[in-house]
Amino acid sequence: MRDPGESIDVAYVTFDGFDPELKTATGALESLGLSVAAVPWDAPNVDWSRYRSAIVRSTWDYTARHAEFLTTVQRIGDLSVLANPAPVIAWNSRKHYLRDLAERGCSVVPTVWTTPGERLTPIELPRDWTEVVVKPAVGIGGQHVLRTTDLDAACVYATSGAPMLVQPYLSGVDRAGEISLVYLGGTFSHAVRKHGYLAPEALRDGILAPEPGSDWSARPCLPDPDHFAVARHVLNCVPGAGNLLHARIDMIRDRFGQPRIVEVELIEPFLYLEYDDDAADRLARAVNGLLTRYGG
Repeated sequence: MRDPGESIDVAYVTFDGFDPELKTATGALESLGLSVAAVPWDAPNVDWSRYRSAIVRSTWDYTARHAEFLTTVQRIGDLSVLANPAPVIAWNSRKHYLRDLAERGCSVVPTVWTTPGERLTPIELPRDWTEVVVKPAVGIGGQHVLRTTDLDAACVYATSGAPMLVQPYLSGVDRAGEISLVYLGGTFSHAVRKHGYLAPEALRDGILAPEPGSDWSARPCLPDPDHFAVARHVLNCVPGAGNLLHARIDMIRDRFGQPRIVEVELIEPFLYLEYDDDAADRLARAVNGLLTRYGG
């Protein structure tokens, strides 16, 4: 039996819910001889200094307590080797990071940014935006995301609550899906192509609300050269890119065939570990490399 005060190699930082990748990831870590414990990020009275490293993996409820999560992440980073690092997590936790990437020449989906209470009308949107997606600037997994052809309703929704972003709906996703490139330890690992996307909105009791997103179906794929080029540019522009344990870059082609960045997931992305036979081992080796590099 492990001594309660004994140091543990890896804290697998999770949440109070089901993580389908936990068993696969922890098994790969343990196969390298690393001790692992799954720890909810908001568990009370955790002594994070007990863990040589902490990898943020499935903190999928953090957006409801965004400030608390960032405070916890910073505390973990002060006491342990944290991956990804706290400054990267803070930067990536607000979708304004997409604006930073666009300013650095990355191929981001065109975006209009809003703040609560400001005025926004359809005439202020590009004329070829006939269908749009509205997202909260702090959000995860399609929560509170609206897809609609009603631009008046979209403008109201985009300015009625938290900071939002408005983007054109890229219909290319209906034909070719969305591609996700997964990088582990800074190196390309594998990719999947996903089909299925947000259903249009529903009007319920006079309140515009998004329908739940349809289930994604995913399969392994080989990205095209231009996908890799976009991904390389993105990773070169991420603050602290040299210290990333994992990254998932999601892209959809626009109507001109150009890959456009939908999300760059650096906090708690689902990594599709079971879609590639060696992915979990690559993740484990990357964690072991971090321990060797920073943990002694």
